[in-house]
Amino acid sequence: MTVTPAGPPPREPMSRRAAVGFTVLAGALLLTAVMAGSSWARSSSGGLPLAWCRWQVGDVRLPPLVGARFFTSWQVDGVALAFLAPFAAGYAYAVSRVRARHPTRPWPAARSLSFAAGLLVVVLATCSSVGVYDMTLFSVHMVQHLLLIMVAPPLLVAGRPLTLALHATRNPWHTRIKHAARSRVVSAVTAPPVAYGLYAVTIVGTHLTHLMDTVMQHAWLGQAEHLLYLVAGCLFFVLVFGDEPIRWRLAVPGRLLLLVLSMAIDTFVGVVLLQGTTPIVMTPHPGWGSSALLDTRTGGGIMWVVGDLIMAVTMVLVFRAWVRRPEHARRQSHSWLEQSRNAELVARTGYRKEGVGVDLDDDEAALASYNAWLAGLAAQERRPS
Repeated sequence: MTVTPAGPPPREPMSRRAAVGFTVLAGALLLTAVMAGSSWARSSSGGLPLAWCRWQVGDVRLPPLVGARFFTSWQVDGVALAFLAPFAAGYAYAVSRVRARHPTRPWPAARSLSFAAGLLVVVLATCSSVGVYDMTLFSVHMVQHLLLIMVAPPLLVAGRPLTLALHATRNPWHTRIKHAARSRVVSAVTAPPVAYGLYAVTIVGTHLTHLMDTVMQHAWLGQAEHLLYLVAGCLFFVLVFGDEPIRWRLAVPGRLLLLVLSMAIDTFVGVVLLQGTTPIVMTPHPGWGSSALLDTRTGGGIMWVVGDLIMAVTMVLVFRAWVRRPEHARRQSHSWLEQSRNAELVARTGYRKEGVGVDLDDDEAALASYNAWLAGLAAQERRPS
């Protein structure tokens, strides 16, 4: 008997090695940021500053944000990047797992691009000039808020990371993820009144109270604010782009209603700031020629106009996606109206397809039963009394 020598051990998949490498890099970046603190931001070496909690208030006197400086001012937000890197690595690894398990049905590239775009928006909000000047100008701080709660969350949700996790895993993790997505806690925080309430409280509470003054003076609190905006935005937009396997799935009118209500909150906060007489506490350079009150009102105008514009575009996209879907998909069999319709048809015709609810528009046997019921009604009307 010929013994075949054992070959070299199988190499670890490239996707798994990449995920581990991203995670290690994120941990190293976070550790370096913690050890360096804000001293790198004050260095005059001309290198890219690394900030543990972004630019510290009062540490530097930033030049006016005009011209090319809007595109050339950058910093490395170690906390934000360390938080985002594991998500990016995990998503990429899950996509490779789905591609390996279902080579004929790979994960749609549009979803991957959407998730990557959401992560990129967060990077721009924390590391570009928006992050550099967010403790100096309230108007820039408002732009950062819109990016974190209205732009990044819908892109991340459209990437459907929860659905991807289900496709990429097997039991017991597949079952655990499914149960977690439909658990009481997740169902409670994603309930439409709760998700909208959190969105409204976040917008109003962080802009029309003294909390914003505190955030503008304590950079570490700004990091918690970033996370709050991302979480509130994701919980809100998971209902607007609701294709994830959670308990709540709104019909299109319900999704549009949520967007209309959110526009009302954005308009209210924007108008109050625009007409306010008390400025948000900021630290602009005295030679800029702009007052804190003027900048506060500018931030209110940005919230009102740009925030409503973003929500209006989102409404158009939701409605357009709904119209482009096939008719049977627009009926949304999970909605209470369609379920009530099917239940009534079952009671009238007596037909029920095994294991599947009645759909007279697509099922030939169900349509035949419905027509037979109508013929019976017609025969009864023709029968002499």
